[in-house]
Amino acid sequence: MSQTKKYAAEEWDHQYAEVNGITIHYVQAGANKAKPILLLHGFPQSWLIWRDLIPKLAEDHYVLALDLRGYGDSSRPEGIDAYDNEQMAADVHGLVQLLELEHIAMIGHDRGARIARRYALDYPEKLAGVGLIDILPLEYIYDHLTAGEAAEKYWHWIFQVVPDVPEALIEGKEEVYLEFFFKRSPHLMEAFKADGAWEEYLRTWQKKGSVQAALNDYRASYRVDLPKYRENSRTKKR
Repeated sequence: MSQTKKYAAEEWDHQYAEVNGITIHYVQAGANKAKPILLLHGFPQSWLIWRDLIPKLAEDHYVLALDLRGYGDSSRPEGIDAYDNEQMAADVHGLVQLLELEHIAMIGHDRGARIARRYALDYPEKLAGVGLIDILPLEYIYDHLTAGEAAEKYWHWIFQVVPDVPEALIEGKEEVYLEFFFKRSPHLMEAFKADGAWEEYLRTWQKKGSVQAALNDYRASYRVDLPKYRENSRTKKR
């Protein structure tokens, strides 16, 4: 039986870029810049979610897996207004411009899929295509999801937009909160602990400002992004 390959930071090509007034951390692999693929992670994760997929994609593509602002080893700017989808899509666009990439295939999971959606609205000329994984439209979640449905899987969409209380309950218990989300998927925690990903996720989740940044991400979605998407839906902007 083959042994699980352990995560080792030094085996990856880690890079940092100054874009849109902040520092973005990303991992790159592959040499075919004519076929770039950009990967955007979800909450409460980082680029590391793609670690098993990157080597396969890199066989025929140039692959970028970045940490969204507020997550991983990217900057954690202060304030709710720093985390709206337009700002975060502009971070990605800044990196795309810096690396002079064209015709990007962009794949987003969860929060990353929301940024990919915004990117497709704001910068469609750069895209070859977009894949959105594991999301419902933001306006559906807040305007149509029942309380029963929310209680099952989307309770944190309500909890994390409440002022002050989430910080008081999560800070100092980051490990408990993070582990709860990962344990929702059967055997995921076991896999993370086997290959060392758990320690890496916990390291970045316990960095100063991480909890506040994640909460501001959700608060910005509710207060800033939701009205914009409602208007996009009304005007049928696609």
